[in-house]
Amino acid sequence: MRTVLFTAAVVLLSGCGLSDELDAITLENHQKVCDGYGFTRGTEAYANCLMRQDELEDADEQRALDREARKKK
Repeated sequence: MRTVLFTAAVVLLSGCGLSDELDAITLENHQKVCDGYGFTRGTEAYANCLMRQDELEDADEQRALDREARKKK
């Protein structure tokens, strides 16, 4: 649920010229996750972890959009 709210905030605020700042916040959050898993920054495994975090976030966002679309039917 927190990811959905964060994503909604990102979408709303991106129109306000804050997208670079929000991208930095998103990256920082993903880095915290990957650091917590014990990956070493600068390694291929770390890069893969960051990409996976992006994929998971995108999937969460898509599920939220799908749920909203179903509600409107």
